[in-house]
Amino acid sequence: MSRLAAASSNTVFLRIFVNDYGDQVALTIKDIGRLCGVSIGTVDRALNGRPGVNAETKARVLAVARQVGYRPHLPARSLVTGKTMTVGVVVFNLRNYFFSQLITSIDRFLRGHDYSVYPAFTERDLDNERECLTRLCSMNVDGIVLFPVGRGAEYERFLRSLGAPIVSVGNRISKAWPFAGIDDQSAEMDAVKFIADKGYEEAVFVGPPLSDGARQNVYEVEQRYLGFSQGAREHLRAGRPRLVQSAGYLEEAAELARQATRRTAFLCSSDIYALRVLKAFRERGIRVPEDAGLMGFDNIDVLEFIRPRLATVDYHIAGIGEAAATTLLALMRAEEEAQRRVSLITHAIVPGESV
Repeated sequence: MSRLAAASSNTVFLRIFVNDYGDQVALTIKDIGRLCGVSIGTVDRALNGRPGVNAETKARVLAVARQVGYRPHLPARSLVTGKTMTVGVVVFNLRNYFFSQLITSIDRFLRGHDYSVYPAFTERDLDNERECLTRLCSMNVDGIVLFPVGRGAEYERFLRSLGAPIVSVGNRISKAWPFAGIDDQSAEMDAVKFIADKGYEEAVFVGPPLSDGARQNVYEVEQRYLGFSQGAREHLRAGRPRLVQSAGYLEEAAELARQATRRTAFLCSSDIYALRVLKAFRERGIRVPEDAGLMGFDNIDVLEFIRPRLATVDYHIAGIGEAAATTLLALMRAEEEAQRRVSLITHAIVPGESV
């Protein structure tokens, strides 16, 4: 049983609920309405910035809410509104700086709309991904931003069964789902033209196995390799595209660099692969760019600490996060146009010192 204790203020007289043990009890909007002499509906409109309340009353309600340290009871609000004000973000891991930057940008944007973000990590495993998605939906998140591992008709049926708005980033699911990313094929073609203009005659693409596409979503890498292949045929003297994607790709790349008879650049599917190649080349006495050129993709923020400064493709990772979050907001508001929205962020070549 609670009793009322009076507390004075410079602006209003407040009443704070205190239980029989002297502990302060959280006030509800009903209590704030009683203190301000207004209805629950007026308090709700004032606290949530909705119309229908005059400026003076709104200011009084907000002042009282601040003074008593009012915090909304989220489970109760969820029961009323049907929303939890939470969003899931499902990515591979945080070892790749791309994902940490992506989550940060999504969280920063959605925080401005009163949403909290729950990250989940698949480790590029389809079973883990299904578990992450199922768990987030059991928590009643209002929507999900997904860097998918899965692909195909059965996978899409699974996603629809979840009943949650979903926006994919990086790896596209299909044309039936909203997507935020870049034109990877065009970006990689520009990268090949860039190294050709620098005098390179041959190029090697280094990335994860494209054969994985039979069992998981490697759309992003596939598109980059397509752009590489087309660019190599159009711009390089040795037009045949060369691909390194084995488990022993570091040794394979180093051997190709040693055997090269033409000026050769190694174009990697991501900055992470490029940094690993750079380390492997150094350990084997292969100089960059004197003996071999090297270029990454993503322009992750850690590159500013690497020498030689890695040439790469920049596309403003935060822009992808904001585009995905904007589309997800539209989906959660049931805006029909957002169902098949494709947001492509512009890209640019970062010259660096490695080519």
